[in-house]
Amino acid sequence: EMDPGVIKAWHVHKQQDDIWFVPPSHRLLVAIKDIRPKSKTEGALMRFVAGAGNAKLIFIPHGVAHGAANLWSTPSLMFYLVNQQFSSDSKTNDEFRLAWDEFGADIWQQTKG
Repeated sequence: EMDPGVIKAWHVHKQQDDIWFVPPSHRLLVAIKDIRPKSKTEGALMRFVAGAGNAKLIFIPHGVAHGAANLWSTPSLMFYLVNQQFSSDSKTNDEFRLAWDEFGADIWQQTKG
């Protein structure tokens, strides 16, 4: 559950793939950026609203930076599945973090229009 105004970004997994699901009755702004060297989509950035009346699964392959923001006035839920169990052990920790504004702070702003 993410409270209003919260931004959880950016993080990347070296081995773990994620599947995210935001229930249709909730909504989150999701952003992903492909930082995998020599990937066909290297450098590509996508941002979209998940939930908001539309049920979709979001597949995030390892090596792709990802995050979410709750720009709205109510708490929002996200469920996620992973293909590997998380470990906080520094020797096996698969996750590394980037600054929330690594790719620009405007990514986490609501688009008017």
